[in-house]
Amino acid sequence: MQEKICCVAGYQEIPADKLDCVRRELERELGAALEDGYRSFITGFVEGVGMLFARLVNDQREKHPDIFLEAVLHPKDCEWFSRAQWELLSKSESIKVLCEECQQDLWMSRQSGTWCYPERDVYLKDTSAFNTWNGYATILGDINSYMSTVVVQDRILAFAVDIKGVENGRVKGDIYELDYRNHVREVNRAALPLHTVTATYKDGATFTLPHKEHDVKHMGLYHQHGQLQTLIPHPEDAGALSDILKQARDKREKDARPAVFKLRTSNQKPSIRKQLAADMAAIAAAPKKATVKSKSNVMEV
Repeated sequence: MQEKICCVAGYQEIPADKLDCVRRELERELGAALEDGYRSFITGFVEGVGMLFARLVNDQREKHPDIFLEAVLHPKDCEWFSRAQWELLSKSESIKVLCEECQQDLWMSRQSGTWCYPERDVYLKDTSAFNTWNGYATILGDINSYMSTVVVQDRILAFAVDIKGVENGRVKGDIYELDYRNHVREVNRAALPLHTVTATYKDGATFTLPHKEHDVKHMGLYHQHGQLQTLIPHPEDAGALSDILKQARDKREKDARPAVFKLRTSNQKPSIRKQLAADMAAIAAAPKKATVKSKSNVMEV
């Protein structure tokens, strides 16, 4: 029998006054799917409907231990992985390649989307991964001082994903929730300078160059060899980077706790456009004073 798979998609923010209604409808649809024999569930795993659905599915594990919950990320959110490789993920050999090339990822969920990068790239300064991961935080004070402050302007959910292997053609592993502020501190204290990059282009040509040299030559290489397929950054001391990654992994495994899916709801004020529209509607609906005539024959309002 062909496997049944249930997918869910929805808004990233749930208004507080609609939360109970959305929860009831998702519970009803989830119950109906389980009765119909569905055991595989897919969600984008971002805050809002995705996280709520993931939590509801997780709550059913005791009653239905064969449930499988899968997170899906869009290719554009993972610059380290080419679109062609994503299109091959349905084949087990390609999934094995994924596991071999990227055992530990850092995954961020925010109001406007998600980011996913190899953990090794986040710990290399001047990479896209390092700049993006730190781009939602501002560090005040000396980063090497415990008195430094990290200011975060957006609502960030951060996770470390450790891929363990493949079972029945599916990638499996562990997800660790991170304290984004503390993690930004740790990354900035431990990150190593970027030394070289290995660039592979559409025609198969591969070059390993100092990263500043590649920055200068990348347009010429593009015109000569086609679109850039992969760009792998390297530190000067690969052993030092391995030690940093091992320490980070050991620390989160030591501090690990049972998973709890957190639900976030929107309590934001309406936008300026909506406020103006509401004010204009209130003015239009307000009763107008009657026009009267004064003794001087001047119209008054």
